[in-house]
Amino acid sequence: MHIKFLKIVTLMLFILLGLKGLSQCNIIYVSNNGVGSGTKQSPASLVNAVTAAVSGDVLRLDTGIYVISNPIQIPTGVTIEGGFIAGNNWTKISTAGASTILRDTLNLEGAVGQQRLVAFYGTVVINFRFQDVTVQTANAPSGSVTTYGLHLTSCSNYYFTRTMVVAGRGSDGLA
Repeated sequence: MHIKFLKIVTLMLFILLGLKGLSQCNIIYVSNNGVGSGTKQSPASLVNAVTAAVSGDVLRLDTGIYVISNPIQIPTGVTIEGGFIAGNNWTKISTAGASTILRDTLNLEGAVGQQRLVAFYGTVVINFRFQDVTVQTANAPSGSVTTYGLHLTSCSNYYFTRTMVVAGRGSDGLA
């Protein structure tokens, strides 16, 4: 009887310790005019939400257009999911383009003649997901500018579900 009790206690201990190591899913609510902490009642901006996100977090984007003027670094293990209607208690829809992230032409990167316009960078990032969002870059504003919706280097285990990536029209190179 005593041995059976010890086995049960040992099993329970392993289960509890194992559950402690599981990643937690935190939902961060985002709106295109957000200035809050990321709750339903006080959504965050896209940039603040991505900056605060840790592995296992889900960013729920309100419908609308999110204009960004600098590229965003994709965080490891984070889901960016669009198509939520904040005005309707964050009800989910999957309409194409309902949540669009648009990289404008401000703050080009690179040396003159080798400039680029990038919405998202991912460098050695794993386990991330884009779902029900459109990522778009503006057309190149001048000559010798390349456009990228996503620029990924050495990334793995990533998923794009009902996601559109629309790179703007690049410009001609130097003659």
